[in-house]
Amino acid sequence: MQVILFLTPIFFIPSLAVPLQTGRATFILYGIIIAFIIWAIARLKDGIFEAPKSLFYASSGILALAYAASALFSANQTVSLSGTGLELGTLAFFLPSLVLFALVPLVTKSQKQIFYSYATLLVAFFITALFHVIRFVFGADVLSFGLFTSATANILGKWNDLGIFFGLSTLLSLITLERATLTKLFKILVYVCFALSLVMLVVINFAPVWISLAVLSLIFFVYKLSFGKEEGELGARIPYHALAVLIVSVLFIFAGAKISGLISDSLGTSQVEVRPSWGATFDVAKSAIKADPIFGAGPNRFSSQWLAHKPSGINTTLFWNVNFNYGIGFIPSFIATTGILGL
Repeated sequence: MQVILFLTPIFFIPSLAVPLQTGRATFILYGIIIAFIIWAIARLKDGIFEAPKSLFYASSGILALAYAASALFSANQTVSLSGTGLELGTLAFFLPSLVLFALVPLVTKSQKQIFYSYATLLVAFFITALFHVIRFVFGADVLSFGLFTSATANILGKWNDLGIFFGLSTLLSLITLERATLTKLFKILVYVCFALSLVMLVVINFAPVWISLAVLSLIFFVYKLSFGKEEGELGARIPYHALAVLIVSVLFIFAGAKISGLISDSLGTSQVEVRPSWGATFDVAKSAIKADPIFGAGPNRFSSQWLAHKPSGINTTLFWNVNFNYGIGFIPSFIATTGILGL
């Protein structure tokens, strides 16, 4: 599990013949299969099997059944089952993802194991950040591997995907610094990850990440002030890391466009990522539900529904012939792809 956790964010095959996401999806699938086999052998040897008694945990099995049923009743089963390259929405990728979800609490139980998982993720964050800092400093030709030919090209996928990744890194670093007792060396590593993550977020400037971080850091800040009193202390210690993230997030929510404009001009990271709005997503979903209310159009088939039911106003814009594999997000697209059952 630690190997999957570490390599997934940074794994890629340096060849134009293998698309970035296809190579990563294949690695994840093989990693999950190997992890499951090792876990199953260990359980057969010791004869002990314990699963979390949680409705949230059990719901993954119900979701798997709903997703599989939707794929089997899909008008294009090939696209829904495996697609052209194990896309995120296919049954072939979604079911192993749920297996991974189920495995994590089964193999990561002790405080030590959880700590090692956090450490593994932070090292992966550090390597990813270092990779991009080097390219910002020395130019996009450095460490391009023949694949990453522009300043915004990255090993995660889209530019905004990288922003979400470093949003997670910021949050993880913040919680680790505030809650964990660390050795001096590891504390330095976490601080470096914390700083690099914020720098990368400033460069990328993806508004939904700033909003998420502002809300979560505010919740953490209020919680620590209200309930964070340690034994022997007169009052709760001010969570300065959460306060710093909150201030930076609010600053970029309201003034991020101006600051980001100056940074993107100097680094050459200006880019536009287009996706359907909430309204457009629900318009398409509404039409898909009318055609097949129970199972929807089928997993991985939002693009066909978009072509058939997109709002007519889109045809008067520059994006009249742009196809979208998902709506405003992966989960909102469930309404169109898996119907009422999946929703």
